[in-house]
Amino acid sequence: MLPEIQKMVFKKRPVLKEILEKYSNLPLQKYVQSWQVGRQAPDKLFLEILRNKTAEIYTANLAESVYNQLLGKPLLSTISHLGIWNHPIFVNSDLIFSLHFKAHEIVPVLATESVSLNNTSSWSASLLLHKQDGNLERYSFLPGQLKNLPVFSSPTISQKDIQRFQAFTQGRLDDVVGTLDLESTRSPANFSTQACRASFNLWQKVFPSAPKLIYLPLETIVSDYLLKILVDDGHPIARIIMTNQGRQLWQKYFSNEHSVMFWGIGHQGRRIVVKNLPDNVHEIISFLKNRKFYPSSPLCFLVLLICGFSCVGGFTQTTWLTEVKTKLVNLFNEMKVDSASINSLPTKNFAESSLAWLKVGSKYVTPTAVDLFKTNKDYYPKYLELANKITLGQSLQLITPTIYNVVVPKQEHLAGFDEGKLESEIFRHLGLESFLNK
Repeated sequence: MLPEIQKMVFKKRPVLKEILEKYSNLPLQKYVQSWQVGRQAPDKLFLEILRNKTAEIYTANLAESVYNQLLGKPLLSTISHLGIWNHPIFVNSDLIFSLHFKAHEIVPVLATESVSLNNTSSWSASLLLHKQDGNLERYSFLPGQLKNLPVFSSPTISQKDIQRFQAFTQGRLDDVVGTLDLESTRSPANFSTQACRASFNLWQKVFPSAPKLIYLPLETIVSDYLLKILVDDGHPIARIIMTNQGRQLWQKYFSNEHSVMFWGIGHQGRRIVVKNLPDNVHEIISFLKNRKFYPSSPLCFLVLLICGFSCVGGFTQTTWLTEVKTKLVNLFNEMKVDSASINSLPTKNFAESSLAWLKVGSKYVTPTAVDLFKTNKDYYPKYLELANKITLGQSLQLITPTIYNVVVPKQEHLAGFDEGKLESEIFRHLGLESFLNK
């Protein structure tokens, strides 16, 4: 069945097929080390904004390290959804992304805040763990009535929320909660900040021998950048947002987007569609400052590309971002703006396959961060060894059932498809159990 479902996946995600055809037989570690990174110097203003936000969330020393690293190697992961680092998908993607870096380097992730709290691929304000029967259970810090809010406008997890969580879990996860340090003495401004710090703490506890992972809020940082450049009516991005020509061209190339350049935040923090932008730049600036607007995904990636950053993507983003880049190059050409720097940036660095596996009960599962935490063991050296053993093609095979379930509509599924069963069959066929038991 695997060849048939791969064919259906590749039809939906053609860049994934292209990556596999080119790099399938490379060991996963060597593939990650082969990623292309743009050669032009990144935009200094964007780097300064990112440094300031990093210092605000973490420390000035860490911010300086991130600044200097990105100045020399402008490579970021944009795969993750912002929340408490924990979901098996992002445990794997962040783990694979980290393979590109040396032990003393930083693993910089710009995670999207546009995802809703109830998005099943992240469950941003929850902790997940596998039960002994292999089934996944979830415990949320925030009440159910907030589940439809995007992370961008979600309130912080309060002391009351933590107490309710601990009562419901009967203290079974108190050690994890303590590591997250949700009640940091530096009060977080919002849930985005709180989630970044919690993820930083949990990663270091789970993978102490790994390079340090930092989560940073994508839409917040891009918003801060827009606040600086929108007052310059000669800046290409300002021209796209504020001129009739720019808006018409955006509509020409991005008419399939639900919202025009930005999402709005309406009553009680809910995300709303923006159909028409204000004509007054100061009104847009006000909305951004007051967190009533945040940039859409294409606008975020326009900023990252024009600022010279190479973005590592997942099984959807590698195809989507490649298409977005093509549209932006065409848009810039129509505006008589030089697009050479954007066109030269790589968009096909892929890090959303499979590497982390753990035995829970009698089954091997793709673990959550909490599963790994509860072992009291650093599995990073083991996964690093495995990354040198399995190929990119084998790693992708392991996650193909999940990708198929995500990108192929259920009504198109082959008869008899069972994600968990097929995943287990591939795991056994590759002989990973004997390796992990060593």
